Amino acid sequence: MSKVRVMMITWVAILALAIPAMAADFMHRPLELKPALTRGTGIWLFKGAPAAGLQNAVEKSTAPQAGYRWRPATLKAGAPSILVYTDDPYNPAPNTLLDQALQWWGLPYTAIYNGAFAAFETTLASQAWDIVIFANDNNGPPPSTFTALENYLLSGGILYVHTWRAGNAPSLITNMGANIWSNLGSPMPIYQWDPSHPIFTDPKSVPDFLTFATVYYGIYGQMLMCQPGFDALAGYTPSPDSYSAALILGNDGRSILRGFMDAPLAIDQDGDFMLDGVELWINTLAYLTGGGYDLIFVDDYGRSKLCINSDTGDYVYHVLTGTGAGEYAGTGVFKAYNYGYYFYNQDGNPWLVYVNHATNINRATGYLKWGAKRINSVLYDRITTDNPDSCD
Repeated sequence: MSKVRVMMITWVAILALAIPAMAADFMHRPLELKPALTRGTGIWLFKGAPAAGLQNAVEKSTAPQAGYRWRPATLKAGAPSILVYTDDPYNPAPNTLLDQALQWWGLPYTAIYNGAFAAFETTLASQAWDIVIFANDNNGPPPSTFTALENYLLSGGILYVHTWRAGNAPSLITNMGANIWSNLGSPMPIYQWDPSHPIFTDPKSVPDFLTFATVYYGIYGQMLMCQPGFDALAGYTPSPDSYSAALILGNDGRSILRGFMDAPLAIDQDGDFMLDGVELWINTLAYLTGGGYDLIFVDDYGRSKLCINSDTGDYVYHVLTGTGAGEYAGTGVFKAYNYGYYFYNQDGNPWLVYVNHATNINRATGYLKWGAKRINSVLYDRITTDNPDSCD
């Protein structure tokens, strides 16, 4: 047998073995929520030994204590300073559900991971942070961490908290609008009590959480009693109940207390190729930063959709059909003229986004073009006043 024929047979055999793996990988890709709809760079600030002490996960994590900083390729003027703590052992740093949502928005942030509570407290005290997020699934915080978070809230900060150790932080939990009724030893369905609230609708449509990813925790969250003057947006019963709140908003919109963990939300119930927990984080960040999309243009022929935040210039262009179908996010600028305005991107991304909104006749025309990828998406919105309120 000739060498050429032997080589051909060898390559055919290799390809035959590879095809099932390639197919499996392809089927999985839509749920690999690779961050960076907005391009950026992350650097490790430090890595240390795994944290000692309590863990919520049944199978103990050996992830290192760590610090991380992520910045978008183009840093927007006026971007908030955000400090994050997270320790999800099932979706490891720096690709937790929260990391993915922050990078989806292109928000710069500093993160402390996996039980590095002393480093978190030091970093919290190092500057006046605009937003602090404490997403505590696994490691056991000391009392000093809860005290530092409470002091930050009482000094006027914007604070998000979920923690499996909420029972060890009664003063913080009280100041965030709740008393703890009971811990949850298994995941419970989470129903939206205020389904029109932006946390569930803007920019993503978030479903009720009725099924969950398989994780093994000792505590999956808490049933919360919402105090007067605070708003319970979701709970563990289909209709509002005094003793079963799961998500509480308060302090003039500066605080969000969540009674359920992150890892069980790594599931796509609505089949939109984005994990529901990431969608909830995207909306939560929009709310905390005053973001969200208030200008929405929908192509009359179903080819595209463009959503813009008129305050920040953040946009996401949806190519719905044809070459390059997907989402393209970045930042643009407005230019007014006599009968409306133009909007176009200046964010360093390789594509061009443009829309002309003639407000005198409520009509918008635009496009996304990316020559190197042969993407040429068109948008024609003849009547802009009948568009949806949500970008999803």
